[in-house]
Amino acid sequence: MINKRTFLIAFAVCSAYFLQAQEVSKTAISTPKNEFSIGIGYYTNHKSFDDMPSMELDRSSPLYEYNSGKYTLSEIRQTLSVDITYHYHLSNHWALGAQAAWQHTYRHRYDIISNNRNGSFHMHNITLLASCRYYYSIAPIEQFYSGIAIGATDRMYKGFYNTGFSHKINPIVHATLLGAMVGKRLYGYAEFGVGALGVLRCGAGYRF
Repeated sequence: MINKRTFLIAFAVCSAYFLQAQEVSKTAISTPKNEFSIGIGYYTNHKSFDDMPSMELDRSSPLYEYNSGKYTLSEIRQTLSVDITYHYHLSNHWALGAQAAWQHTYRHRYDIISNNRNGSFHMHNITLLASCRYYYSIAPIEQFYSGIAIGATDRMYKGFYNTGFSHKINPIVHATLLGAMVGKRLYGYAEFGVGALGVLRCGAGYRF
């Protein structure tokens, strides 16, 4: 009962705040039309392609027995997703824009006896998206929004047994379930979403 009561109180407070912010947005004289931001994303979701090279040692006979006794692999490492975003406001509530992001995944192979690095797996995801946002709560300092972005990712990869990089292009979608901005011209933001840019995103931007 206490948890239910707490939830209802929190929901009522948030609803009242959003309604008040929307009333403020209706009376606002003008808002900057352009938004430019730089951010990072955590827990990205780049789906694997069927014909991608393996990040494991070759298990085909007789290479598997040879490799398993000669090499060891490091942990799979992945950088944060880094992105730049631009949006233009068609109105106070609607904005269109574009997003570009990059992320690197890699794994090293080491010689068991010498412990020297002997080959690496590298995969770069370069993503371009067209974005649409709806700002459903606008106040002088705080803004709340949701959005959808659709585009493509160019996956550049090189396996342990490849001499050069190959490319694969695939359509991709990212949905921002809830985003919040704090600040006037210079602002910080945080987002919760699903897709290629990360479940959690944060960064800073400038309105002009």
